[in-house]
Amino acid sequence: MVELSGVGISMVNKKMAEVIYATVDALKLEYSSGKIAQTFNLSCGCLQIDNQLHDATYPVMLQPTPITKGASGVADPPTVQVSIIWLNEQG
Repeated sequence: MVELSGVGISMVNKKMAEVIYATVDALKLEYSSGKIAQTFNLSCGCLQIDNQLHDATYPVMLQPTPITKGASGVADPPTVQVSIIWLNEQG
């Protein structure tokens, strides 16, 4: 299992100007292998993509919608969650 508290990635154009900046918080990767199957799980707590162009109409391109305060006592679900399961062939 690999857990990262945060990762940021910048995309730049040919002029070396930043175009897009993406951040991922609470990134978690898990892999397990057994006799029956292999599993891969990926989840991230928050994903945000920002448009870094100076004349951008919408500087935030993608962000999660926060859960309302009325949902107290409920843990925040991951923004993105992916699971892949490979079944091992039985000879």
